[in-house]
Amino acid sequence: MNKIINHIIKTAKTQPNSIFLENSLQKVSWWQFFDQFEQKLGNFRFVQKNEIIAIATEQGINSVQLILSIWAKGGIAMPINPNSIIHEIERKLQKVACKKIIVQTKIPDLDENIQQVIISDLEKTNRNSEILLTESENALILFTSGSTDESKAVIFTFENLLASANSFIEYFNANSSDSWLLSLPIFHIGGFMIIFRTILAKSTLYFPMQIQNEAIFEAIAKFKPSFISVVNPTLSFLAKSNLENYKNLRGIFAGGGPITENPISEMIEKGIPVFKVYGSTETTSMITILSPKGFLQKPKSAGKPFANVKIFISDESEIVVEAKQIARYFGEKNEIINFHTKDIGKIDEDGFLFIEGRKSEFIISGGENINLNKIEKVIKNCNQIKDCAVLGISDNYWGEKLVAVLEITNNFEMSNFIEFLSENLDKWEIPKEFKIINELPKTELGKVDKKSLKQLFLSNQ
Repeated sequence: MNKIINHIIKTAKTQPNSIFLENSLQKVSWWQFFDQFEQKLGNFRFVQKNEIIAIATEQGINSVQLILSIWAKGGIAMPINPNSIIHEIERKLQKVACKKIIVQTKIPDLDENIQQVIISDLEKTNRNSEILLTESENALILFTSGSTDESKAVIFTFENLLASANSFIEYFNANSSDSWLLSLPIFHIGGFMIIFRTILAKSTLYFPMQIQNEAIFEAIAKFKPSFISVVNPTLSFLAKSNLENYKNLRGIFAGGGPITENPISEMIEKGIPVFKVYGSTETTSMITILSPKGFLQKPKSAGKPFANVKIFISDESEIVVEAKQIARYFGEKNEIINFHTKDIGKIDEDGFLFIEGRKSEFIISGGENINLNKIEKVIKNCNQIKDCAVLGISDNYWGEKLVAVLEITNNFEMSNFIEFLSENLDKWEIPKEFKIINELPKTELGKVDKKSLKQLFLSNQ
């Protein structure tokens, strides 16, 4: 039987009345969850062993049931952003040859070869099914940006997920008395691992009304969780709010891209336990952690590796990771022994890791991986644009803010241009700020001089 499903069964029997899942409208105990899960499992007979099933539904308590039901039938879960534009959803499905997707309501104009399963049809009682007695080696597929124009599919084994979750649980000795807030989207590894750690630690998982700063703040005040994970914009927002609500927290984990030091410093000085973490989709979330004490000593550090992680620096100054939680890209047969992060860094004499830059042409803004090359190509396809440069600049709120410099034609109209971007990019891929200039500056080698372009934005800060 699947190890995780078996773990849930045992937890439901040993602590049946303990709360497993809770939002503003309902509480679900471990036993209630398992009973409902078992009642509805017959609806998942459409899942074949080792089959990839996409999930494009709104995030909530049902999300946990969907993932576990797919696993119970030996399938591989693939959560994706339900708000993505259609061609992006289709591209991801085609990338991994996924033929089935669970949706809130039927997506019009989606490829007719894709079977759409409506979530309401999975809510009926149907016990006519059994939990699969064997399990798939692979558990999960998520997408992340890469150095090419298309994001890459990363496939995780159960071993990857267990290694990552256990490293965290052992570090904090997390247990059934703890609780977590699902403060990140589950189609990113940072959000997904919150669910997985909750299950493994036999803890409680709370759901905010929305994954937005105000809703997360309200959920912290209401539920008083032990742990939350945030990206830089949320951390900046929380640092300016009533810090009394955070006194019960065992840890706020700040990661998902460049993190501004000031909010961490302010919160730590007031006794709020903020931990800076570093990791990626390919490393199954966080692989290093900087404690509040460590931050006061070395605020620019990314911390030290977890006990089961080895990090070293290559001859080219690239950060390389060795760990059981290193996942592989979809389609690659061999396991990745050493993962080259494309981040430049160093390790000091005390064993602290420092991130000094990124080799790849993408940034992380508000926790979202953004491919600069992809966005430049889209903008250049607009008939109102002669040329462009897309870049990320340091920003106290976003961590890195996506901006663009444009060479425009005589018929340029900003409203039409923004409409074009909205039709061809996801909303987080649309630059936050634009500058229009007569001609992009070039280096002696004829490349766009992005260093000088950054000054156009930095001079206004």
